[in-house]
Amino acid sequence: MRKIIEDERGSLLVTVLMIGLILIILSTALATLSLSEIKDTAASRDKTQAYYVARSGVEATVQKLMNMTNVEKKNIRFPTSFTGNIGAHEYLVELTGSLEEIKIESTGKVNAREETVTHILKGDINSSTEIELDMAVFAQENIILDGSAKIHGDIVMNATKPGSIDLAGGGTGINGDIYIGPGGDKEKFLKKPDWMDFDVKKIHNLPSQRVYSSPTMPDFPENLFSYGNITLGGNDSYTISEDGYFNEIKIMSNTRLTIDVGSEERIIRVKRLNIEQGYIDIKGTGKLKIYVDEYFYVKGFINQKGNSEQVTIYYNGDNKVTISNETKMAANFYSGNANLSITGGGGLKGNIISAASNIDISGGAIVEAIVVYAPNAYIHISANKFTGAIISKALRATGNAQLHYPSNASDFIPIETEGSGDIQFERGIWK
Repeated sequence: MRKIIEDERGSLLVTVLMIGLILIILSTALATLSLSEIKDTAASRDKTQAYYVARSGVEATVQKLMNMTNVEKKNIRFPTSFTGNIGAHEYLVELTGSLEEIKIESTGKVNAREETVTHILKGDINSSTEIELDMAVFAQENIILDGSAKIHGDIVMNATKPGSIDLAGGGTGINGDIYIGPGGDKEKFLKKPDWMDFDVKKIHNLPSQRVYSSPTMPDFPENLFSYGNITLGGNDSYTISEDGYFNEIKIMSNTRLTIDVGSEERIIRVKRLNIEQGYIDIKGTGKLKIYVDEYFYVKGFINQKGNSEQVTIYYNGDNKVTISNETKMAANFYSGNANLSITGGGGLKGNIISAASNIDISGGAIVEAIVVYAPNAYIHISANKFTGAIISKALRATGNAQLHYPSNASDFIPIETEGSGDIQFERGIWK
């Protein structure tokens, strides 16, 4: 009997040990499973937090961009990157693309977990203002015609002061209607000799004053490859076939610089453009933009036989520009504050857009334009032949100056002015 009891005790001990072992195995498995679940939960939490940190980086960037001034927006350089924080967590933002379409890529990091989100911001750039161009001459203050000067087309003025138009010469005339500022006295607005007839019914009051804002220069291109200097003389010739920046381009002794524009657009920026005597010829069907920083002098020809719409020159220096003698240019000419003189036998075929205070077109000069847009300028014209609508502060035409409204002008023309160039951002898609 005792032996049976001892055998049963031994069997029970084995059973207990087995059960204990099973419990140990189960508890270890459960502990391992719980630890894995905890790790998965932590990883999931970090992933979610990293996503929202990244998204917060996008939102902060969008708000920063939308609150920028136009100048600040135009100074954004692509690509660029920066970091920020949401609480204790950091995000990295990278901006690529252009002002027309900014790609915002934000990466958020929480512990070892990173998540990236992408948002597209669309930019609407209003680079120009449509200005009214339905008259031969606009003058803010006054117009004086002397000698035999004539205006062939309508006149618009904001002035209301009596005598704001002075027909001082016996051979002067206006072949068109006159529109004066609101409230101006039509009977007293025109100063003329008693014997000169002018039908007062051709004088009308504007419903409101016209506003012609000062033109602005575009941003000059950056990051162009620098080619140093070009100096041509003797039997030299040279062809530019790539965009680039030049410290100086100097052309002497009737030499020729050819700019190959291909079928697209060629961009040239130069600190000093000095054509002492020579030619700049255009090759190809594309367009050329020349940006001149400091110095512009030309005695010779630019695009001599070409279309003025193919070439645009932007001059941002302060020195007066003189186009005289045999010099001829077929180009649209934009200038900042530099005054302009076209005189002698000089000629310009193309529009003049300027913030200058004085423009003089005299002697045998010939100007063929759609518009001379210079709302800050006192303009004096004594050249026999002038074609183009004029926007001025004041105008004086003398001698035998004949001012003709261009037959190919439209009622509106786009001009980049103060207040234009506004950049508005609009949210796009998330990725």
